[in-house]
Amino acid sequence: MVEAQDKIWKELLNDFEHHLNRGKRTYGNLIGEMRPIPEEAFKIIDPSINFNQSPKEIEIIDKIPVRNFLPTFSASMIIIIGLLKLKVHYVI
Repeated sequence: MVEAQDKIWKELLNDFEHHLNRGKRTYGNLIGEMRPIPEEAFKIIDPSINFNQSPKEIEIIDKIPVRNFLPTFSASMIIIIGLLKLKVHYVI
């Protein structure tokens, strides 16, 4: 069941024509372009549990070069991703 829901979400998020048409109604010609979201963007990750034991040791889940999304940016710029599991909610 989860895989079927994931597939539906991927299709909805990658339906850029729908999103662009809705944007045109609101913003006219001021909209940009959309490209399909890459498959690796839909990776399921588990939250870090280290934060509960030591707030100074946050587990890094992944590092993504900014250039993957914005080709004009420096190759040395990266996005560091961590997901913390707290008692009430998740924090990215």
